This record gives sequence, structure tokens and C-alpha cells, in this order.
Amino acid sequence: MTEDVRRKVLLAVVVTVTVGLLLPAIFGQPRIGSAAGDPWRNFIYDFQTLITGFFAVGAAFATFRQMQKFDARSEKRHEEQVKLALRPDVLLMQRAYSPSVETIREWRDDMRRISSQWRAENFDGDIGRDRKTIVNLAEGFEEEINRETFQKATYLFSGKMTTLIELLISEVHQKPAGHDEDEFEMWIFRMLEWADMFLEDFDQLYASYQRQAFL
Repeated sequence: MTEDVRRKVLLAVVVTVTVGLLLPAIFGQPRIGSAAGDPWRNFIYDFQTLITGFFAVGAAFATFRQMQKFDARSEKRHEEQVKLALRPDVLLMQRAYSPSVETIREWRDDMRRISSQWRAENFDGDIGRDRKTIVNLAEGFEEEINRETFQKATYLFSGKMTTLIELLISEVHQKPAGHDEDEFEMWIFRMLEWADMFLEDFDQLYASYQRQAFL
């Protein structure tokens, strides 16, 4: 039943009850001596306190329902205002996500894949080429972080995320210059650790903004 139909039904009930009570009370024959008078009028007269209480309860319930509807509408307006306020931030997060965060995630996976095969082969094969590829991937992290669309979203990041970005860039600048494979492997491990932690926190923050702005 729609709201309009419910309103019309309620109005019809109110009119019916009002007419049923007022007309006998006004025009009904009262008790006089042994004359019983109009029974419906007598019923209204005898139970007027109960009837008044019934209407008072009905009025209180109607007021309560209206307050509930008003609160629901207010809550809905508040949610819509929050969503509208958050959508510009969500757009900033989206622009940071694509292409920068997607690229960082892809290059992180490439770095992990290359370094794992490298260790599994016990440094057999073209190590110099793999080293250069991994260094290029690491430098690509910094390029994506410095991209304008990424930087515009950084004010939304938590303190931990900002620190992880700084650590990631710092590691890029501290890439081993020598050919110590153990040192280079530890450097890769640190790069992957900071990248993993940042991407995990970014995904959580991005999902939170999307839920609040669009659901």
C-alpha cells in the first residue's frame, strides 16, 4: 500500500469515527427518567473518558510516527550530504589508483617474480640484466608516486601511508651500487615490504571512501 493510499484510508477512518461519535452525541435522545434514550449516545456518554484516552493514545502514536519519518528523512539528507562531500575525495583516490597504484602493484609483482626466479636459479643466467630490470622497476615506483594525480591524493593518506611512501622513495635512492648479491637481495626485500604495506593500506582506505560515498 502506497503512502498516498494509506493517508486516504486513515482520513476515511477519522471522518467515520468522528461522525459516528459527534452525531449521536449531538442529536441522540438522552436518558430522561425511565426513558432509556439513544443507546449509542448513552454508550458514548458512559465511556467518554475511555474514548478520550483512546484518541489521546492515537494522537501520540501519530506524532511518534511523524517524528520517526522526520528523523529518517533527516538521516537520509545527512547521508546524502556526506556522500556529496566525500565524492571529490573519492575521485582523487580513483585518479591516484589508476594508473599510479595499479602500475606500482604490477611492477611490484614483476620485481617479486624476477627476484624469486633469480634466487631459485642460484644466480645462474644473466644476473646483470635482471639487476638492471629490478632497478628500473624500483625507479618506476618513484615516478608513479611523483605523478601529479597521485600527489593530489596524498593529503587523504594516513600517517602510516605517508611514512611508507617516504621509506619506499628512500630505498630507491639507496639502491646498492656494488655487486654484493646479498646486499642487493636485502634491498629488494625491503622495497617489496614497503610496497606491500602501502598497497594494503591504500586498498583499505580506497574501499572505505567508496563505501561511504556510493553505497
